Amino acid sequence: MNQTTHKMTDPIQIKHYKEDITSFNQLYKEFQRRFVRFANTYVRDLTTAEDITIEAMMYYWENRQSLSEDSNIPAYILTIIKNKCLNYLRHQQIHEEYSDKIKDYYEWELNTRIATLQACEPYELFISEIQELRHARKNPYYLHVEPIRKQIL
Repeated sequence: MNQTTHKMTDPIQIKHYKEDITSFNQLYKEFQRRFVRFANTYVRDLTTAEDITIEAMMYYWENRQSLSEDSNIPAYILTIIKNKCLNYLRHQQIHEEYSDKIKDYYEWELNTRIATLQACEPYELFISEIQELRHARKNPYYLHVEPIRKQIL
């Protein structure tokens, strides 16, 4: 390496990440793979890990002026990535928890319908209707008033 080229991990260059887009591009080239690998270790989805890394780099770039002069920029970005991974994993945890609850509810509801249908005796339902008709024939009032009452209620 010649004297005019510095590796980004040199302390002199780390301070200059905030100053121009060229330095930012160098930072990106040097650390992007490591940042993605770190994120992917936890989220276990390469596309999500890449998105988290890009979002973290953008967040750094948009807020670079608020950092102190002696800030360790790669550590700052890695902290952002860590927090974004934690948020992602917590969201996944909540999603799984509620997915399980919804699945349990639908399973219970399906089992209830099956049990209700198994307990249903069509013959007994038919017999009860016949008995109602027999009763209605014996009582003329029931024949005229009961259908109207059922419609109202």
